[in-house]
Amino acid sequence: MEKVALVRQYARALFALALERKQVDRLVGDLDSARERINARPEVHEFLNHPEIPAARKHQVLAQILPEMLSVEATSFLNLLVERRLLRLLPDINQQFLALRQERFGVLKAEVETARPLARELRAELDSMLTRATGREVEIQERLNPEVIAGVRVRIGDRIVDATLAGRLDQMKERLMKGIA
Repeated sequence: MEKVALVRQYARALFALALERKQVDRLVGDLDSARERINARPEVHEFLNHPEIPAARKHQVLAQILPEMLSVEATSFLNLLVERRLLRLLPDINQQFLALRQERFGVLKAEVETARPLARELRAELDSMLTRATGREVEIQERLNPEVIAGVRVRIGDRIVDATLAGRLDQMKERLMKGIA
């Protein structure tokens, strides 16, 4: 079976289970946490995706690196991916799961870039502002980017709002260059 079909099949199955158990939002967070933990250390990522390492050893490593508060559904799903040697598809399955959620509930994904993690209050305020501006529920996916320097860059679909210091410096540079030319 080709990769796209596999990703779609696993994401749909997990989404159906999440709907049935009313765990959609919980699984969104759990899958994101798992993906971040696995990708945080390249040696762990390599180990978990190595075809010659037995699944039992991979399960042990997963149990060590994943947060204990992960739902039973997420843990079982990750173990299934390990058993079937499909853990490498987790980022794509996660994306498809989010797309299914958005399709079902009308939730928009907002990619937010900052130099440092947003404080809880600021994140809540940004969430509220984006929800008012779009008229839909917004899910913030935060990405750290030290090049931002300060401020925030928000991407929803193909729209980008750049309120970063780096963006403003680039604008000043362009204006100066136009004045010189």
